[in-house]
Amino acid sequence: MAIKPTFKGWYYKQQANGRTLAIIPGKSSTRAFILVITDAASYNISYNLSEYKEGKVLRIGNSSFSSSGIKLRINNNNISLNGNLKYRNLTPIKGDIMGPFRFFPMECRHGVVSMKHDVFGQIELNGVVLRPGE
Repeated sequence: MAIKPTFKGWYYKQQANGRTLAIIPGKSSTRAFILVITDAASYNISYNLSEYKEGKVLRIGNSSFSSSGIKLRINNNNISLNGNLKYRNLTPIKGDIMGPFRFFPMECRHGVVSMKHDVFGQIELNGVVLRPGE
């Protein structure tokens, strides 16, 4: 019996003044990863599964992710991404984003923590400082 491949991930998207930064931390059956997507480029940073720790706060390598914010500490040959963002006044959606499909067994499920909230802090991406509202 073959083992079915698995995937688990979270999607953090920040937008300000026409710029977008999306960060997807997660794991597959063989590795942990952090995907970084900007308006100009995308990066796929791989980690050993031993560097993935899931709890109230998700930790991958030296970075951490939760509903109250993210801390990024990524430095390799392709990308330097460091900083902290704090989320406050989360606004969840009413109901379940899956709609009636939540009642069926599916390979993929989705949930939304907040559609609008306050963001504080800054991130430096490859030498460029990004701040909410700039």
